[in-house]
Amino acid sequence: MKVDAEFAEDIHIRIPVIPTVNMNEKNMKDTIKFLSNLKHIKDIELLPYHRLGLETYERLGKVYELKDVEMLKKMVEVIRAENPEAAVKVKGE
Repeated sequence: MKVDAEFAEDIHIRIPVIPTVNMNEKNMKDTIKFLSNLKHIKDIELLPYHRLGLETYERLGKVYELKDVEMLKKMVEVIRAENPEAAVKVKGE
């Protein structure tokens, strides 16, 4: 990605956010720290994890651990705290 950043005019960063994998403050801070070294970043888009399995889990009486995608708002706050000039958006909002 660093080589591409040297030649690109506008880079659009898209980050899939998966609650049990990378949806935490440390990961977002580390990601923004990495991205801050790149030039030409136009925007950062957080891609929420889909909720397609939610109804099936509920019918089976199981806990769907990926349900809380509201944490995306917290991740946006973390990104903006690390880089106030970042144009951050959440897909679908």
